[in-house]
Amino acid sequence: VFMNLSLSELKKSARDATDKCYPKSLAKTGAALLCKDGSIETGFDVSFNDGFRISAVDMALSQALSVGKDKFLALAVFTGGELSKSSLKRLAAFGDMMVYLTDGEKEIQSTLKKLI
Repeated sequence: VFMNLSLSELKKSARDATDKCYPKSLAKTGAALLCKDGSIETGFDVSFNDGFRISAVDMALSQALSVGKDKFLALAVFTGGELSKSSLKRLAAFGDMMVYLTDGEKEIQSTLKKLI
């Protein structure tokens, strides 16, 4: 269980991560993972000319793993586009968690297992 302060910080971190998306002209997606120790790891979409894309969720997961964190409480995703279901499936390998999806106007709260 995590506190409301952590949840609001998590959602803000996902929104702030959209500023780093590359290239800047694409629909922006930012993700933030709340780790069991209370830290937050973020990621953002990166798209290449050849169509290859690194999703915000994959980047947040990679960032967390790179600093030795593999236990998560929640995921927040701020998206202006479509969410990568395959990224959610990869994250699910680390267990179920609450997921908060928003486009800035409406929000969906669900568990990771229900979304995949």
